Amino acid sequence: MTCMSPGCNTHFCYVCGEQIIKSALPRDVQAATATHFSKCQLFEDVADRGVPP
Repeated sequence: MTCMSPGCNTHFCYVCGEQIIKSALPRDVQAATATHFSKCQLFEDVADRGVPP
């Protein structure tokens, strides 16, 4: 998610709510979101819920 207030440009994770980066530069935003989502789990593994494969 991105804050739409003029001049804010803060990007937040829509899963955990953590602030990812405050930048309008696409290169910086892409790098920061890739780093964040490598550790933030979008989906839990089925095995983690005890459901047989």
